[in-house]
Amino acid sequence: YEIHERLVGSEMCIRDRREIIQVYTRFDSFRTYEQFVKWLTQLCASVCEKMDSSLQNYHNQIYTMALGYIRENFETNTLCLNDIARHANISPAYLSSLFKKVSGQSISDTITALRIESACHYLESTSLSLKEISTKCGYTNQYYFSNSFKKKLGMSPSAYREARGTQGQ
Repeated sequence: YEIHERLVGSEMCIRDRREIIQVYTRFDSFRTYEQFVKWLTQLCASVCEKMDSSLQNYHNQIYTMALGYIRENFETNTLCLNDIARHANISPAYLSSLFKKVSGQSISDTITALRIESACHYLESTSLSLKEISTKCGYTNQYYFSNSFKKKLGMSPSAYREARGTQGQ
């Protein structure tokens, strides 16, 4: 991956150098001030587009990195914004804002959704107790788990299990 990034980076540097040389050679071709201003305006627009695209790519990379970390660690009851931000190497406030901007969902809502999805799987496919399921899904408190589950799905974990026909403990 690093080698690929270096190669892509060096290709971009060479391409950027060529573009810079082309910019300097264009200076001699302007006959009027208006031509120069028009060209400069187009150049600025092009630079802004490249910067915007680069920033968007950066945001998507950070989001993907954070989401991957969340997916790997949502079952850990100590998972927190600071840990995710440290993993992504950015500040917690910036990560929180960026994550919501890219995904449209807060980090805590994403963690809750993954935990509830996992709980649904356990409720449908195992006979584990609600306490065991809550622990496996990253909740330290079974009652908080039940409240979160009911708030998200409109029914208690027990009712969900009964509706799916899986008999648990």
